[in-house]
Amino acid sequence: MYLEHLPARASPEHPSIHTTPPPPAMAAFAKPSYTSAAFRPTYPPSLYIRLHLYHSPIPSTTHLDLGTGPGTVLSPLSPPFKRTYAVDPSPTMLALARSLLPPRLQNSTTFHLSPAEDLSFLPPSSISLVTAAQAAHWFRTPDIWNELARVCLRPGGTVAFWGYTDLVLPDCPRASIILANYSCAAKHWGSYWAQPGRSRVQGHLRALRPPNDGRWERIERWEYEPSFSPAAAARSGLTWPWRILPETPQEARAHGPGIFGKSVFEGEGMLKKEMKVWELEEYVRAWPAVHDWKQKNPDRIRLKEGGKGDIVDDCFAEMREAEGWVAKARKMGLKKEGGWKEFVVEVEWGHGMLFCKRTEKE
Repeated sequence: MYLEHLPARASPEHPSIHTTPPPPAMAAFAKPSYTSAAFRPTYPPSLYIRLHLYHSPIPSTTHLDLGTGPGTVLSPLSPPFKRTYAVDPSPTMLALARSLLPPRLQNSTTFHLSPAEDLSFLPPSSISLVTAAQAAHWFRTPDIWNELARVCLRPGGTVAFWGYTDLVLPDCPRASIILANYSCAAKHWGSYWAQPGRSRVQGHLRALRPPNDGRWERIERWEYEPSFSPAAAARSGLTWPWRILPETPQEARAHGPGIFGKSVFEGEGMLKKEMKVWELEEYVRAWPAVHDWKQKNPDRIRLKEGGKGDIVDDCFAEMREAEGWVAKARKMGLKKEGGWKEFVVEVEWGHGMLFCKRTEKE
């Protein structure tokens, strides 16, 4: 009953911000309502260690972060880079990133309002490391690869893209699948996701492939998809319907030309955290698809705002009943009305990572 809908899947205001026009897709994704990063997953030190090991021994002098958003990776990756360029098509996001930048990085970081495919403010072969965290699925291909080939240091400049998929609650299989149903079904908010970005990130970035033109080498990928804990799976009789499989010829044709590279299916995820149910709800409410659904259904007012409930209230009511969160909360002494939203759940995300190196060839 829970798998009904699941598909298969394999600025002028800021003088230090330099500007060129943003592309509509990513600019729409960065509306002010989407900027809360409080409940999003954070990237662990192990990710940055993996990146530095892959990048060495190339000199680490300049770092370019594309789709920087709130600047999540700027501080963790700052040493040992002498200069960092943070690029985003949204002035709202750049202003947020600038406000969150640690004082020690103020003099070495510049912000540029621009799509990732237009890096005309950079000279050729000027960048040691290019990163894009939860942003590369919006880039236009092959434009992005042509521009990166121009600005990346030759030889050995590194490009590192990574992104995370929809979340799983390992100890709450029924709630996980209900939430996935709402995210996939057209009758809920499934049809409000922007494409092709949504499919690309859910597909672990397999659709992003460096062109086979001799300018890229050492293409490596890491993929992970979470699942339910053994105890929860046995208790519920459910299994998470998605898992990592080798790319099929049909997928390869759909993804188009380019180099897939070497892929590693990881046995453990990097993105996980504990959240109260109310925090999880606020995280879901920040999703672009949910925001756009609300724009189309202004008459549906959430319970917290005095209405009769919106689509997220519906979803979490189903999750609550399926998992018995009210009873579990009461056993923990959370007996007041709405106390079930204080119940703590483990949250885990899948990921896809793509690293590659620039060759000497023009």
